[in-house]
Amino acid sequence: MIAALDSERELLGGCLLGRLDWLEVSSLVSPDEWGDTRHRAVVAVMDRLGADGSKWDGVSVMQSVAPPVRSYVGELMAGSMLLTKGVDWHVSAIRNAAKRRRLISECERLAQRAMKETDAELVLSDAQAAMLALLDTSVTSGPINITAAAQEWFAELDRRMELHGDLLGLPSGWSDLDKLTGGFEPGELIVIAGRPSHGKTTLAMNLAEHAMLREQQSVLVFSLEMSRSELVNRMAASLSKVDLHKFRQPRKLDEGDWGRLSEALASVNEKSLWIDDTAALHINQIRARARAHAQRRGLQLVIVDYLGLARGDSPKLYEAVTQISGGLKALAKELRIPVIAVAQLNREVDKRGSHRPSMSDLRDSGAIEQDADKILFVWRPEIYEPDNPMVAGKAEVIVAKNRNGETGIVGMEFRGSHNRFVQPAHDYEGVM
Repeated sequence: MIAALDSERELLGGCLLGRLDWLEVSSLVSPDEWGDTRHRAVVAVMDRLGADGSKWDGVSVMQSVAPPVRSYVGELMAGSMLLTKGVDWHVSAIRNAAKRRRLISECERLAQRAMKETDAELVLSDAQAAMLALLDTSVTSGPINITAAAQEWFAELDRRMELHGDLLGLPSGWSDLDKLTGGFEPGELIVIAGRPSHGKTTLAMNLAEHAMLREQQSVLVFSLEMSRSELVNRMAASLSKVDLHKFRQPRKLDEGDWGRLSEALASVNEKSLWIDDTAALHINQIRARARAHAQRRGLQLVIVDYLGLARGDSPKLYEAVTQISGGLKALAKELRIPVIAVAQLNREVDKRGSHRPSMSDLRDSGAIEQDADKILFVWRPEIYEPDNPMVAGKAEVIVAKNRNGETGIVGMEFRGSHNRFVQPAHDYEGVM
């Protein structure tokens, strides 16, 4: 068995003799990191005896352990009269051995799963998550003094000021929306929800375009519904201001259209926006691919379009949605980036007189509402009143949830032929 037995004996013996502080040692080495089963038994007794704050010594521990280990406690005390190395050195050796044991155990588990699981992608994503979890254990977590925490906070605030001025997170490109949200912050899950044809994907991709072109950010889009060709088709209209319908009959494109399309293509050349249009990805695959992308190319924003088409482990919809939304929130925290998920609203919104969406309209909204830091509803009244010229092109982005800020409504104009939302009187004139 792999274990740093000498280091384990040195630390436990020192604690039993009262020469080392057991509270300090136990805060640095978790119970499952001790390799010898006898050492784990001694650790369990010391933890139990000290649980209520009472004092204990080597004799009381010896009397409390099971008979097979009792004589061994005496050996520990007799063999550890003088520490040969510092506590930190011994702790590092013990944790290193424990990590090697976990690595072997995970590899054996993954080998067994690979023998049974027919989907290799799921096994690979599981393997990547397991290896990253092992890497995470190299960072000792625990309490941090308020002075250090405040210094970290101030440094982060200063960094944000340099990047985005008054905004705390990534700008959306629409100043009125940014005033409400403060931008999209690292670690946040942002849900963009709406009924079909209201422009959920358009809003999400407009955000991606702004992040890519104006903020010079690396963006990864998981398009579970549309093909990459469809997304590029829409982006071409948005960036070039060429009528989307002309792409169906390219002969209708005039010289000016071709010129604007060429400029649009040049504007995205060498930019860092990546599209993964693999259908029906499992949430573990999404997380694994995002992690790998972040390691290879860097990553500042992930967009998943849309949440309802991702797969979870459970055949029950509510349980699957809970796993997916929780997984996306965990991904945002893990990579320290905003993650935007597009979601579908249920039909109840169409049955109400006002047709305005609310939180209860989110499909299986319990998990989504709980996990999301921000929820934005996209609403276009002309969908319900197509013959009313007063609402033609009108749109609203309703900030229904904002964990760290205000909620409210942002008025927009929807230009369907260009596949773009525009903030009235504030929108910039394109990206060229």
